[in-house]
Amino acid sequence: MVKIKPIDQIVSRWVQGVRGATAAYQFGVSNPSRDWAEATIAGATAWFQGVQAAHAAGRFDSGVRIAGSVKWKNRTLTKGVQMWPVAVAAAEGDYRAGYAPFREAIASMTLPPRYATRDPRNLERVAAIDRMMMQTADARGGGAGAPTFSQPAPVSPGGW
Repeated sequence: MVKIKPIDQIVSRWVQGVRGATAAYQFGVSNPSRDWAEATIAGATAWFQGVQAAHAAGRFDSGVRIAGSVKWKNRTLTKGVQMWPVAVAAAEGDYRAGYAPFREAIASMTLPPRYATRDPRNLERVAAIDRMMMQTADARGGGAGAPTFSQPAPVSPGGW
């Protein structure tokens, strides 16, 4: 039999350690051993392969089933609600800078004519905006949160 500390002691030490690690966390983020963007780009292929392997093995679905909706809701209400206003306030400048080119592109375009309600030709107005959004994203290098669809997204077993 393996000798191991009781779960209460393990959890208590973990909580105490995490509470005291704020300064270390801030220092680590401020002084990384490798540049985050370079390391992330270098690991993109491994990340994609890992996601594909996890998908093929059903690990994402399994994790969701294990956690369940109760855990998701509890964590969202006890943590997420408190962090939401702080995160939104911190992201205001990024949101403005990221969305501004798309807003300007839409504002500068001329839409096809509007037809009667339920006329399928009205979908051309939506398609025109979609094309403008993709062109704007492509002009920006496809980044800043703009999705690129070079490969279809994997379909979750059971569908959406």
